[in-house]
Amino acid sequence: MADARAPFTTRHQRLAQLVAGRPRFLLLTRSDLADPLVTQAWLRALTQQGEKVVAICLMDAQERRVLLNRLEEFTHALPSRLVRLVVTGLPNVGKSFLINQWLGRRRLATANRPGVTTAPTWVRVTPHIAVLDTPGVFEPSPRSAKSLYILAALGILPPERYEEEEVAAWLLHTLWQQERVRQLVRERWHVPATQQVEAVALPQLESLAVGRRLLRAGGRPDTARAARQLLTEFRQGLWGRVTLEMPPAPSSAD
Repeated sequence: MADARAPFTTRHQRLAQLVAGRPRFLLLTRSDLADPLVTQAWLRALTQQGEKVVAICLMDAQERRVLLNRLEEFTHALPSRLVRLVVTGLPNVGKSFLINQWLGRRRLATANRPGVTTAPTWVRVTPHIAVLDTPGVFEPSPRSAKSLYILAALGILPPERYEEEEVAAWLLHTLWQQERVRQLVRERWHVPATQQVEAVALPQLESLAVGRRLLRAGGRPDTARAARQLLTEFRQGLWGRVTLEMPPAPSSAD
């Protein structure tokens, strides 16, 4: 599983190598929070690369049912009467939540933060399918600075591994060129259209803190509180449907 808002960065980079030869599906979660046109482009690109890939809104019962039906159809062609599937991915991409929804009850612990699942757990979701829920893990290889910003902005990176103000400033700087996002942020943070917000990220964060009257003693902008609120709003989809990375360009064969 990976997050549809960053389908490359939110994948375990060595997983394909570790499970080489095993049948697998790639599930892009939180498609309701991602730009739908970009998600379709990602689906085309990944399919071209040979992936079996599906994008899903985890909150949509019909989409969850369709996915389970597809898995059942897939497993019918396998010789075993009980098929065992492993659900794996980075932290906080929705693994335990999806399994709970299939079960119709809160069997597995979930929360909107990484690190909730601490041990592998088997559950039977249909008479023919048993699913292993696994803790989210990062590969040992280092990540680029941009990748870490993306993972932090999406709530996948553990909070002790990043500074909220730095990530919020990066997010503003990255998305501020999109007029739709810029307008939503201005409206939510009470920034007049006539006010010029700095292109530099940190002064931009200070301007938004002033707009919402998040102030420290002496009237100084409380950028820490502003950063926390900005990241929460973004993760909840209150900035609209936003994708943080684009798919690779189509090959010349297309």
